[in-house]
Amino acid sequence: MKWILLIPFFLFANDPYIIFLVEARKLDVSSNSSLIRSIAKHPSDGSKNSDVGHAWIYFYDGEQVIEGGHSGETGFLQPRYLDGVFHLAEQNDPNPIRYLYTSQKDGYFEIGSGGHQPTLAAYMPLTPEQAQSIKNLICSYPFQNYSIAGRSCCHFIEAILFLLGHSIDASETITIDPVLCGKKVWTDPVYSTLTFGSPDRLQKELKSLILLEKAQEVYFKTPTCKCYSLRKTFHDLSKLPERTLRYLWVIFNS
Repeated sequence: MKWILLIPFFLFANDPYIIFLVEARKLDVSSNSSLIRSIAKHPSDGSKNSDVGHAWIYFYDGEQVIEGGHSGETGFLQPRYLDGVFHLAEQNDPNPIRYLYTSQKDGYFEIGSGGHQPTLAAYMPLTPEQAQSIKNLICSYPFQNYSIAGRSCCHFIEAILFLLGHSIDASETITIDPVLCGKKVWTDPVYSTLTFGSPDRLQKELKSLILLEKAQEVYFKTPTCKCYSLRKTFHDLSKLPERTLRYLWVIFNS
């Protein structure tokens, strides 16, 4: 596998290009209960912030750089997905898992990495026409609507790759048991499966494009921004008590 250093691009290249960046959290999708446990406590670093990873772009059109991706689920306007499921379960809702199907109204185009570090970066050169198509997509994309089941950071990457002639599937589908961790999560069978955008799956798809030499793997390190880490720290501290109780509930009822 060939690696490309980014320094030559920054210093010498005038042609458009795009780098697809993904942080895969190695979530366990072998079963619904294992997925919930790995979200509650990440296998990659042991964190309990319910983060499912991220995907974004570093795009150069020949004149300017656009780095960012589709983000949402901030937890300020609405409960985050896993928090919302547990809240409904505590209220004895007959279908608490339904919260995973809702659309978050706090979606936005987040400039930069959002505090994430890529576990994979895939570079593709672009024609001027392709670069213009990507710019048009960014300008018209409905970033305000965010949904893990239909419009997430992974779906945004899918849309760009489709413009470039690459049809990929960055989604995972899992079967959801009616009872999880001792709690009934659905009574309506419409909620028995869930298809969602997966950074882990997206990383596999990008690796396949690299193996087919349709993209090239590059080294890319995101500069650390204190504003991201401070915002994340304050938000995680505010949620620490309920997330700790949630994690203990998952562990002792598994």
